[in-house]
Amino acid sequence: MYYLSSLEQVLASAMYYLSSSEQVLASAIYFLSSSEQVLASAMYHLSSLEQGLALARYYLSSSEQGLVSAMYFLSSSEQVLASAMYKSSSSEQGLVSAMYYLSSSEQVPASDM
Repeated sequence: MYYLSSLEQVLASAMYYLSSSEQVLASAIYFLSSSEQVLASAMYHLSSLEQGLALARYYLSSSEQGLVSAMYFLSSSEQVLASAMYKSSSSEQGLVSAMYYLSSSEQVPASDM
């Protein structure tokens, strides 16, 4: 305590009173940048699935974030459509959308187009 800076003293005191998981969070707050701190706080309070989404938001481009958000809220069949939309050209997207909404018998002639 005698040789530490005031900020380091606060961290040391916190370590004394906090649980092990809270200590990890406190250490993270001390060493990370502000944007990384937000991520660390989120990780502490979120479920594992929500943590995955938070990580994705932190590391992905904006268009990729949209895809990940969509994946989180959509049903499995809608996720397939969202993935296809992301990787396809605009004309291919139209075909994929058509495939999603058409019955199986209607899909066959649509494929031939």
